[in-house]
Amino acid sequence: MKTTIVVFILLIANCYVYSQDTIFTRHFVGEEYGGGIVFYVDNSGQHGLIAQKRDITLDKMAWGPNGIINATSTTDGQENTQLIVNYSTRGNGSQTKYAACGCDSLTTGGYSDWYLPAIDELQKIYNNQTDIGNFKIGDYCSSTEYGKYNVCCIHFRPHKRVQFFYNKVNKDYYVRCIRRF
Repeated sequence: MKTTIVVFILLIANCYVYSQDTIFTRHFVGEEYGGGIVFYVDNSGQHGLIAQKRDITLDKMAWGPNGIINATSTTDGQENTQLIVNYSTRGNGSQTKYAACGCDSLTTGGYSDWYLPAIDELQKIYNNQTDIGNFKIGDYCSSTEYGKYNVCCIHFRPHKRVQFFYNKVNKDYYVRCIRRF
């Protein structure tokens, strides 16, 4: 009888441990997670995008250098950021004064894989700015360039989004870095 009870308890314990390994947490917009605030979650609930809790600096920053960088993805800010960083630092050393380089070199919340969002990612941030918090009224740049001299931006203002293209170098922007999970 004692052997049967012990075997039964071990069997239940084994099933419990197995089930704990297969259970996963569904993430949600507004959740504090991964060094920031979740602002987008895919259908699985397991992957999405996280924004920093605050802008990268109190000051505004230039987007990057003029020139054709080919950072034209509207959906992949991580790829755009790497293109901008590679172009900006070619022969010049680190150019952390540029938005993408500042995000790329950022380590905060225990993570170092931050990047400047593409315009579609920035749009998702705008749509969830209340859940994320700490935005200023003003122009936020994306990593999506628009030709040799311009970049895609969004003017953050409560209940009034304005998307526009503006100068890469001769205009400073607010910058909010993001990362994937």
